[in-house]
Formats: sequence, structure tokens, C-alpha cells
Amino acid sequence: CCTPPVSEVVVPPAAPSTTFLNLRDGNEFAYELKDGLPFLRSSYRPVTPLASEWNNFWPAVASYLQAHPERALLLTGLYYADEVNNSIFPNLGIARATDVKNHLIAAGVPSTQLLTAGELLDGDAPQTLSSGLRLAFAAAPAPDQERLDTIRQHIQAAPITLYFNTNANDLVLSSEQRQDFADLTFYLDQVPEARIRVSGYTDSQGSRDYNLKLSQERADFVRDYLVRNGLAGERINTLGLGPDGPVASNATEEGRALNRRVEVTLE
Repeated sequence: CCTPPVSEVVVPPAAPSTTFLNLRDGNEFAYELKDGLPFLRSSYRPVTPLASEWNNFWPAVASYLQAHPERALLLTGLYYADEVNNSIFPNLGIARATDVKNHLIAAGVPSTQLLTAGELLDGDAPQTLSSGLRLAFAAAPAPDQERLDTIRQHIQAAPITLYFNTNANDLVLSSEQRQDFADLTFYLDQVPEARIRVSGYTDSQGSRDYNLKLSQERADFVRDYLVRNGLAGERINTLGLGPDGPVASNATEEGRALNRRVEVTLE
């Protein structure tokens, strides 16, 4: 859906290397930061330790947004085309914005008042982006129930399915899966009581006990992977089902490959 109109843009908005932030919301809120939020090339987590002034910034924003439920904060993560996106999200900018969003949630900001976006920058990425984020206040959007219903129906009808090689715990995401994870994250932000179910499966090769253990390990691996990308672990349930619930014949290698999977869906 469309981004709500922005009241104040971070100054200066055009220079990703700036180390100065001046966040305002009309005459109601003003906060100046002398240090930017740096990110290493191809990383979606800020360089730590953060400058000490950021520790005061999170609760200040939290207090303001708690007192003004009609307002929201738009976090726009900056990224370059030549960076490697190892996140679950469509681009590294959204991943950076999501990581910072979780700092604000931890400080007490309701997730419904935090919006994320990514912005592609021209040129080549430096080794360190001295400020990889832009911040701006906006009107809090009205709940988009139609979009929420669409996301829930889509993910429940077609769970995000991740495939594994034999005895392997690595995975590669398609662009469609990254968009599904972005939609899933949006849903979780807007529906605080929602939970995720991660179910692991194997093919029929090997003993049942071994496959039950392997499928649980794969489900736990995906849960941990999602947590590293900013999803709350306490909202993720995992289950290892071993060879049960095959989606293809185990008589062929192609079928066994389809059965070695983890499915992510909404409960």
C-alpha cells in the first residue's frame, strides 16, 4: 500500500554518508543525533557498539509515539545494488530498517506505529555506510484489513516452503519467498497475537527416529534463521514430523527432494 505522507524528512536526506540526524515532528518532537547509524557493506545489522546517544534516542521516540498513537515512524533502510542480500527480505534496505525497528519495539514502541521501506542508492557501496537509515514521522496508517486477510489466506494456502539437500541445513531463498517473508513480517507487526508454525519434514531414507530428529533440527534451524532476521522467537512454534506428510513419492530422487522441506505458515 502507499506510504503515508511524511511530515519531516531527516536532514540532510540526500547524503547516505552523513553523520548527523535531526528528527522532527512539527513542533511536537525534536531530537538531534550527532552520530549516524553505520552498517558494514552487505550487513543488515548496525555496527556495534552504537554511539551512546542512540541509547537515549530509542526511549525518547518510544515515549513520543506511545503518547501519540495517531503518528508513526517511517524507517527507510539504504542499500546499494552491488551489496549481497543475505536476509529474508526483498532487499537489504528493508532488512536494515527491520533490524532498527526491533530496537524501537524493545524500547516500547507498538509495532503498528513502525513502517519500513528500502531505498536503492546510486553508485558502488562503500565498505561502511556511515548512516544507512533515514527516519521520518508520518500519519499512522489505518489498519489494512483487506491486505491482512490476503496475506493470511495466501500463506495458509501456500506455506513458504524451504528445501534442503540430504543431511544439509543450508537454504537459498527465491525472490517470491523473500516477498512472502516481508508480507509475513508485516502481518506479525499488525496482528500482535499472530504466531508462526515452522514444520520440518524429511524423505523416507534412514530410520524414523533419525528422520524425526533431523526434521526437528531443520525446523529449529529455520526458526533461528528467522530470529536472526528480526522475527520474535517467542512467536514461532517448531515441529519435526520426519517422513510423515510427504508431498511426492519417495521412490524417486526428485520426489525425495520435494519431501526434504520446512514449511512456514501462520497458525
